[in-house]
Amino acid sequence: MSNDLPQTIGIDISKANLDCHAYPAGTERQFANTAKGHKALIAWLQQWQVERIAFEATATYHRALEVTLADWPCVKLNPERARRFAQATGTLAKTDRIDAMLLARMAATLQPPVRPAQSAEQAQLAELINARDGLVRDRTALKNREKNLTIAILKRQCKQRLEQIERHIDALDAEIASLIAADAKLARRHKILTSIAGVGTLTANQLIATMPELGSLDNKQAASLAGLAPVARQSGQWKGKSFIRGGEPTCGKHSTCQHSSQRASTLTSRPSTSNSSVPENPQKSPSLPSCENSSSPPTLCSKLTDAGSNLSLDHHGYSKWPPRIW
Repeated sequence: MSNDLPQTIGIDISKANLDCHAYPAGTERQFANTAKGHKALIAWLQQWQVERIAFEATATYHRALEVTLADWPCVKLNPERARRFAQATGTLAKTDRIDAMLLARMAATLQPPVRPAQSAEQAQLAELINARDGLVRDRTALKNREKNLTIAILKRQCKQRLEQIERHIDALDAEIASLIAADAKLARRHKILTSIAGVGTLTANQLIATMPELGSLDNKQAASLAGLAPVARQSGQWKGKSFIRGGEPTCGKHSTCQHSSQRASTLTSRPSTSNSSVPENPQKSPSLPSCENSSSPPTLCSKLTDAGSNLSLDHHGYSKWPPRIW
């Protein structure tokens, strides 16, 4: 087949190897998942006009490859969606070679959007935020366990571990602040976020790390990306309740980002009172109000939106904005 034909590349990533498939050429190669293997992969790709390079999000194993392919048109695919695509094609077998072929076919068929690669600063910030979230969860678990301890040595060890966690959290907070201050774009975005009533430093850090698109989306697109947009459930005459779901995995349902976004949006959408801008009983707060219908001062959504994208909307008016992991 002519090398002039645009190719979609599927890469199945494992700890040791990269299994690659070029579609529609049908060419297959395997490379080591190392710096040397990445260079060989780049040399192999240069023989074609590459339209897309598709790979699944694999936590840590794809990070080095993603950095290497920063200048190439890459798309990260949701592993669950990729498996469902395989089932839809009638493919029951699962091997690394088959997975690479199916990833290439999926990207060529569905054509997910190519997004700019995450900057090194954003990647570092996201990793630091993730580490801090883990420490906070550990602290909560230790405090719950501490209530049931009766032996002195266990109480002493638990107290020491809690103190260590607090020191580590403080160190991460300092590193996060230093990283944001060193980048002009991140610092400006952080300043805008923290100027909004109800948005503190921790919430701003979380939003900057997990939702770098803020500032280029309109209100409903941002809500959809955060996993806060209602999804319709209707069939024929039956109309079920709409529930929030979907969104970017790092800020989807039950995530820290979603809780931060919902809490901040709720606070900033309410008119301030003379006593406090925070509700007395947050556990009984009403559902998330609409950002665009609020008569209060500029909200989380409106202050971050510099230029909304012209993307298609669903029948609720919410954007069909696809997540970074498609």
